[in-house]
Amino acid sequence: MADEINLSNDFPDSTLEASGSRADELGGALELSSGQLVQDRYRVINEIGRGGMGVVYKVEQVTLGRNMALKTIDAKDIKDLTWRRFQQEARATSLLDHPNLITVHDCGLLEGKHPF
Repeated sequence: MADEINLSNDFPDSTLEASGSRADELGGALELSSGQLVQDRYRVINEIGRGGMGVVYKVEQVTLGRNMALKTIDAKDIKDLTWRRFQQEARATSLLDHPNLITVHDCGLLEGKHPF
């Protein structure tokens, strides 16, 4: 999910470190490179952090020139039911509007198996 957040701050590396990254252990985390264009809409700037469920990247939404976060979720064998539930949750979350919540702008599958 691409979440618009205030990425103008440079966070200290210590806030982004994840020990024992489960995504790495599973070997299924999708690795994106700086400068890579994702879904013809998001240009990867850099990795923000990683954890047990996947990796979060700082990206630029190319059409509007704004910075966003793109979270890729590790899913070894995404099943149709899992994907439908993920889409339902993304739709429901996108309807929420509160300063303490992220805003969901988009969702999809990368390489046909990595939800974002």
